[in-house]
Amino acid sequence: MITVKDIYNYINEIAPFNTQLPYDNSGFLIGDLNKEISKIGFCLDVTNEIVKKAVESKIDLIVSHHPVI
Repeated sequence: MITVKDIYNYINEIAPFNTQLPYDNSGFLIGDLNKEISKIGFCLDVTNEIVKKAVESKIDLIVSHHPVI
């Protein structure tokens, strides 16, 4: 079983969140860290279209380059 927290920790290992600039809004923003995941979507920006596509595709986790504003 892979959880959101497992993915978060992996990303933190290769790009530590504590190195972000003070104005950055990086890291885990919305959801349940303990949720089991089987499908991940990646994007540059989280838009309404991305969220709709994620729901249609049964994506469990969205990882984006830019944080949600």
